[in-house]
Amino acid sequence: MGACLLDWGIILAAAAASWAMFSAAGITVVSVAAYGMAAFVIASRQQGLQNLIHEASHYNLSRHRPWNDFLC
Repeated sequence: MGACLLDWGIILAAAAASWAMFSAAGITVVSVAAYGMAAFVIASRQQGLQNLIHEASHYNLSRHRPWNDFLC
């Protein structure tokens, strides 16, 4: 659960940072670059979440099968 919460926290932080940059600076080269970096970070964490779902589908995420189904 810690890895899942960490991934979601990073996703939310990257999205908030990108939104803050656009709100403060408008559409500039720096804000577009920040958006690109945020998109890359968000995509990498979504891949991490997909890996956790894959492990849950094989009943490897938790020792209890019902928890794997719930988490998946």
